[in-house]
Formats: sequence, structure tokens, C-alpha cells
Amino acid sequence: MRNQIIETMTRDLVDCTFETFADHYLPKPNEGLVDTVLAALVTVDVLEKRPTCDVSSTSLSSGKFAQLSGHSFATGLKQTTAHGLFADTAEKIMDILALETKSHLCEDRRSSPPDEPYKKRLFSRSNRSLASAASKCDYGVDACLLGNSNDAGNSKVGCHEILIPFYFDRSTEDSDVVQIREESLLTANLIMNGDARRAFLYGITTESDRVSAWYFSRNHSVKADSFSFVKRPERLIHLFVSLFSANDEALGLDPNIVLYPKESSGNPSYIYRFLTGSVDECRLFKTTEAIGDHTGSLRVSGHTTRVWKAVEVANFDGEPLTGTGNGMKAEGVVIKDVWVDATAETEKQIQDKIFKSINEFVEGPEPWRDHPCLAEFTPSQFSDLESLVANKHYQERFLRIRDHYHGPATSPVAKNSRSHDDSEDSEDSGDSDDSDDSDDSDDSDDSDDSDDSDDSDDSETREALTPPQRSSGSRSTKPSRSVLDEENERIQARFPPKKRCFFMFDEFCTRVSHLPTFGDAVDILRQASQILLLMFCSGWVHRDISTGNVLALKEEGVGWILKLADLEYAEEFPSTNQKGRGNWKIGTPYFMASELQTGERIVNGSNDTWQDFSRNVRSKRAPQKQVVVHNLQHDLESLWWIGFYLGLVKLNHQASLQWCRDNRIFDDKIEPAVNSPRHSLIMGAGIPEDLDKFFHPDLNDFMDLWAKLMSGIKTEYQARPVDKVTDKSTYAGIASGFARALDALQSFRDDWGPIPLKEPTVESKKRGRGEPNDTVTIVAPRADQPEYSDAGPSVKRLRVVASTVPLEDKKG
Repeated sequence: MRNQIIETMTRDLVDCTFETFADHYLPKPNEGLVDTVLAALVTVDVLEKRPTCDVSSTSLSSGKFAQLSGHSFATGLKQTTAHGLFADTAEKIMDILALETKSHLCEDRRSSPPDEPYKKRLFSRSNRSLASAASKCDYGVDACLLGNSNDAGNSKVGCHEILIPFYFDRSTEDSDVVQIREESLLTANLIMNGDARRAFLYGITTESDRVSAWYFSRNHSVKADSFSFVKRPERLIHLFVSLFSANDEALGLDPNIVLYPKESSGNPSYIYRFLTGSVDECRLFKTTEAIGDHTGSLRVSGHTTRVWKAVEVANFDGEPLTGTGNGMKAEGVVIKDVWVDATAETEKQIQDKIFKSINEFVEGPEPWRDHPCLAEFTPSQFSDLESLVANKHYQERFLRIRDHYHGPATSPVAKNSRSHDDSEDSEDSGDSDDSDDSDDSDDSDDSDDSDDSDDSDDSETREALTPPQRSSGSRSTKPSRSVLDEENERIQARFPPKKRCFFMFDEFCTRVSHLPTFGDAVDILRQASQILLLMFCSGWVHRDISTGNVLALKEEGVGWILKLADLEYAEEFPSTNQKGRGNWKIGTPYFMASELQTGERIVNGSNDTWQDFSRNVRSKRAPQKQVVVHNLQHDLESLWWIGFYLGLVKLNHQASLQWCRDNRIFDDKIEPAVNSPRHSLIMGAGIPEDLDKFFHPDLNDFMDLWAKLMSGIKTEYQARPVDKVTDKSTYAGIASGFARALDALQSFRDDWGPIPLKEPTVESKKRGRGEPNDTVTIVAPRADQPEYSDAGPSVKRLRVVASTVPLEDKKG
């Protein structure tokens, strides 16, 4: 797990010069504050002004430090170790900032007067272990900036208590440098995933006298080129003052999420603020329970979805509501917290557009029953759709978003950033006395002290997480400006800014895989197929059908009704934008259609038909690779995979469960191989004739028809011409055939309907998706978890890196 986190976090990492980092990422201190602190450090004999022409350099191993133009560390500190001098300076700056506040020499206009950030904080240089309620780890920090000055000095510190983590290393040996940087990545992962308030995080590592500043956010992470703080104390002072004088929001804590209680020391709850206008016009919701695992991600960027049970409260002190007017709810609600691309529509906007499209489809000038996709529907099949569209009843089949909020965009990748994978190390030239900076003229614009030719640290060249072997040969040639510009454009496109969205739902639902009986679950799949068809006729596809998005709510006197959720990846069909047409690999791997996983269309098959669901002859010809466009049939195929999963995995029948395990039918990763056992069920030989011996004894007839349904699905894929994929009339067969298959099952429902689904260990009402982005998050089951889980994360980009994960729900 440790190596997976490091590998995944590194993929989101870019490099930049310290000047770029300071200008683009660091909080901006008040004007004149850095100069004030520099002057104060001279007064207290930490720094001294350096004579203009007095340049000296002595060995670090002797405990003596070189000087820099402007200032150097005081002569009396020459015997101090590098990490000791670093920590002493940090503590002294905290003291100076506190005095500046007290004497009103400094006014922090980013926060109100009672909220003086440096007065409440503490720089702790004690080595601490990290405590996380949801993650067992052995990570620690060498020092940290704490948000609360009333530190008890415990050996463990909570992730939510740390504002900035620090790591010290006393050498610059390659192995030690790598270890200290890896620790920084692991700690950032734990803090960012363990504290719901986090939008971004700063970190600082030192290797002897060299300092690296880090920035971790929801769209990318950055490492600044290291510098010698002994030779460049002004840079260190600027770094410390920028961070220590910033308010909580400037250090990455979302102002719309606060801890509850405010001085939490254990596993805190949170209060979410939904702004409806001004700060005074808002609604507040206190979390009571996490739904799903929010902390198991291998990375900190991406969607980072969190789902909570919550109650509405009156204020940030968590006091209960005294009234419930204007839509306020004293009873429980569900809060969803997710990051999406800054330019993307929010789930609420998408839901509203889908409802508008369905209304226009139903109320348009053309009779909706004449839609070409419904050309093969029978009168009885129309009756189900008619009941849905009457009085907009279809809206009750969606999990309705009742309130929402979205924040500002995250900081974009800085201009002149570099891909971390292509980095070079800056420590070749180190700060050696005899190096020249003749090769660094292109970077003169980025240097705030380019006139200091005596210190080659001006030429901060590229560093990798693992420093390369140093050579005695000539320096490498720098890329041309045009190459760097092209590289920067690629980086900008790879890590677009994101925005944070809050959504409130007022219904507690149950996953389809957690319903009491198999019959209840199949009823919900039937309802889902009707809604997906209605969406498609109105010009939409869902694109992420899974057990976590097909939910159910029990209504008195009615029974279980569908609540379709997670519309954030729903898209118009056919797609109106080129990017959408190319982004077809979307979904949860357990239930993704095989065409989407393999990238190959199912074509050139036989001329089989849907004739009474008789067992069809399955073609064994290899499919030909074509352009894949996400369509209705892919969403319906996902429903088929859910039904197959429920029948083989969720009935507590060991033989079928073992068959799935042996053949890796349900995997938490993309399987690109067409001839894999999973894809062979539809793209190859089909469902094995002797598979019935592995089924639950009461499920044989059901699975016989379910196999015929898959055969029909394959037939429809094969029959659709390549150039007709976006022609909705070509989906009439699958629309009618899927409905007829589910209707046919009802004739012998008494045989399979009462079979109980395996009860979850802990009922999960609505999953918090693991990591819907380009890396599939895999969390190894803990000792207190079941071995298999269908709560797998969704895949949202083309690059997928994952290892296997089991079959059943993490929560049962």
C-alpha cells in the first residue's frame, strides 16, 4: 500500500523553480512584513548584514555556513547543525510575528482582528506520530505547524491538527533524500484524505541545508526546486513568513467546512456551510456518520468524493434548529462533497437539464410514443413509461438534489512548470564555489537575485524525486523555450483546475445489492431500465451504472422504488463536444460494458435474433476494433452485469462465488483483453453450458433466461452498423428486448424472488465513490472487513492503474 501511494502521488507531481512557487503558490504576506521580520532577526542576532564584498564559503561538515549577499546567519550560529538552525529560525519567526501582532505593527487584512493566525498557532519541533481514525499507519512528522497553540505535547497528533508538516534529513545521500521525500508524499496523502476541510496542503522537507517546498491540491501537486537556506536565508524567511502569517483558508482549509467540536482531538465531525447568497444567508449541516470509506485513496487529486449522513443545525456551534421553515430540515439528510473540473457542469445542473430534456420529449410537438427507439414496444410496455411521464412522476425515480453549492476554482498549474518525470537534479552544481551560471541566462527572469554570480543556486535546474547519479562531464543542454512551452501546455491540459461542490439529498437510500431479497433487487433493475430508456429517448446516457448508483427507497404501501443517483458523468447523446465523444472509458469496472473496457466494438457476428430468448449460436469470430461511443446499450449491459453479480456473488452460495473468483469475472480494474474470461461471456464463446452447476439451486431458470438476455445483447451489438451507432432507431431492438426479458422473468418470480441477498455487515446506504479519476483506488481489506467488495471506484479517465480487489461489498 505504501509503495502504491508513493507511485500514484508522484504521477500528479510537477516541478518548478522556487521563484515560480513563491509567486504562484505561496500566500502573499502583507506588504513590508518580510522586511520587518528580516530586520527583527538582525536585532535578535539570528541574521547579520553581510558586507558587500565579503564572500566566504566553508565546509558544511565542519558546522560552518557560507554567506549570501544581503544577509547571512549570525557568526554565533556557525556551529549550529542545519536542521537545528532551520527549526530555531522557524520558532524565532513565530515569536516575531506574535510580537508584531501584539504591537499592531502588522495588520493581517485577510482575517478579522479576533482571528490572529500566528497568535493561535504553534511550531512544534517534536517528532510526532500521525493519528488517523480511519487509517492505521506508522507515518510521522519531524516537526509541524499546529493550528492550536494549546498543544498537550502528546506523542501522536491528529491529521486535522496539522497545518503544515515538516521533514528533516541530516544528509544529502540519494537514499536519504528519496526516503524523506517519500515520507512527505505519504503524509500529504493521509492529511488531505483524512481531513474533509482540506482543499490543498503545503509541506516542507530539508536535506542538510537544502529546503524543498511542496504544494498538494485537488488537481495537481508541486515540488519547488531545492535551495540552500544557509546561503539564501532571505528565501527561507520569505517562505516562513508567507506560510506562518497566512490565515487558515490561505493554508488550504475550506472556510465552508469547520470541525465540530472546534477543538476536536479525536475523530471529528464537520459542519458544512451551503451559501445561498451572502455569508449570512446559508444553511449548516453537521455530519453524523460517514457513508463509505473517505480515506482509502491512493492520491489526493481527483474527485475525492465524500458522502455523509448529516443533520441541519442552527450555527457553527452545532445547536439544533428551533424551526423548520424555508425548506430547513431537522431530520437527517445526506451530504455529498465532490471535486469536479472547474469548467464542468455540476450534478445539479446536469439533473436539471435531464429533467428539462425529458419534459420537452414528452410535451413536444411529436407524440413521444412515436420515437424510433420505441418502435418495437408493445402496448403493455408503453404502460410502464406512461405511468412514469404522467405528472412528471419520473422525477421521483431519481435521487433529487435539494440544495447545492460550489466553490471557486483551484489554482491552475503554474506557467513554466515541468513534468516531474522528465526532471533533472539541481545538486550537480549544488552551491559549489567554482560553478558558473553561464548556462542559466534563460532563467534570469525567474531569479530574484540574479546579480549574485557567486552563488550558483540561482541556476535551479530540474530535480526528480530520486536524484540522478552525478557525472563529472559537462552540463546537460537545456530544452529550447518552444519545447518548454509545449511541455507546459501538456501539463496544463493534464491537470485542469477543479471546483468543490456540495449537494444535499433528503432521502436515505439502500444500494440495490443491499436489498432484502433477490426479487427486490431485480425489480429495481427493471425500473432502472425504464428510466435509462426514458433518458436515452430524451437525449442522455448515464455512463456510470453500478450498485452504488442504482439505489432504492421503500415507500409505504408501494414497496421498493428506484432512486437513480450520480448523474455527474451523464452526457448528452450523441455528444455535442469532441472531448466527450473521445471519453468513452467511463464507469465502475465491476459493471462496465465489455466494449468500454476493451475499446473494441462487437461486430461481424452471426444473424441471431431475439426469438423467444432461445439459446443462440454464439459467434467465435474475433471482434474488429472500431470507434466506441457510450450509448444506451452500454448502460443496459451494466444492469445485466449487476444482475449477474447479484445472482453469483450476493446469494451466499459458495460454488458460484468461487467460480467468479477463479475466473476473475468481477475485478476492480479495467480488463482490456478481449479473450479474458469476463469479456468472453459476451465477446467470445458466451456463457458456459455447464455453468448452471455453480448456480444457487433456485436460480437455474433465472440464469438460463439471463444468459439468453446476454445473447440478445450481443446480437444487437453485432447487428448495429458502425456508421449507425448514434442513430437512436438502431436501439429499438435492445430497448424492447431488454424489457421483454425482464417481463418474462415475472412468470416464475416465485422461484427466484424470495431468495435472500447476503446481508451486509454494516448497511451502506449510499457509497462514497473511491477515486473517480485516472487511477483506480484499491484498498486492501482490513482484518475487520469482508474479503470482497462491489463498492469499487469509478474510472473517469483513460489511464487506469490498479491491482485486483475482490467481489463483495466492503461493508458486506
